[in-house]
Amino acid sequence: MPFGMDLVALNTQRGRDHAIAPYNDLRSACGLPRAEDFDDLLDVIPRSGVQGQWRTSTPSLLAISERHASGAILGPTFRCIVADQFARLKQGDRFFYDLGGQPTSFSDEQLFEIRQMSWARVLCMTGDNLMYIQPLAFLQPRGLNERTTCDDPAIPQINLTPWQSRRSH
Repeated sequence: MPFGMDLVALNTQRGRDHAIAPYNDLRSACGLPRAEDFDDLLDVIPRSGVQGQWRTSTPSLLAISERHASGAILGPTFRCIVADQFARLKQGDRFFYDLGGQPTSFSDEQLFEIRQMSWARVLCMTGDNLMYIQPLAFLQPRGLNERTTCDDPAIPQINLTPWQSRRSH
């Protein structure tokens, strides 16, 4: 396109197209108290945020105006919505790795080993010539999370024994 897009207008239209509930309803569904006036929003939205016609403002505009949780880029309403979406995706996926009772389900021992894996271990195993990484790979290296070698016990190896087939002799 030879020009930019108005993301606020686009999200407003998407909300109308998909019948997204008003912000107050979303806020209430996420465990926050319903707002009767603008001052009731000050628990999560700074006074300098959205003012005026807050009752008719789009949910995306109000939710994006919320103060971010510590260490996060979202406020309480969007965090709740994203968490709910991930939970529904997991519950609705019969092939999700930790759901039992399926022909392809992992054993308890296999699940234990999978849960011991970390993103740092995955990167060490699959990265081309990756030799150093911080144990908590999503966090910046500092303090107790300094970069270390991929062989360090702080980045546990996976034990593949539970996947070995047991043959009777």
